[in-house]
Amino acid sequence: YIATAIDINIQYKNSSNQNSICDNPCLNSGFNSLPTPVQGFVRDIRNGLRLRWGGDFNKADGVHIDNGLFQRDPIEYLRRFNILQNQ
Repeated sequence: YIATAIDINIQYKNSSNQNSICDNPCLNSGFNSLPTPVQGFVRDIRNGLRLRWGGDFNKADGVHIDNGLFQRDPIEYLRRFNILQNQ
């Protein structure tokens, strides 16, 4: 396990029960503007122990989800980073 982040688009059922996509503009519109099912997904991330939603960052990046490893354990983050650099 080395990766610490992913960028996402979210497929969800809209109010007409049709598939919709919440992509970059949608995910960067602010939590209160997100479609209700997407708010639920983000709420689950916020309520978890390890993941962070980029929409909560000072410079919002709503498509971004990471495990906050750099903030929690910078030494471990750098160890993993160096492994990747040497491959």
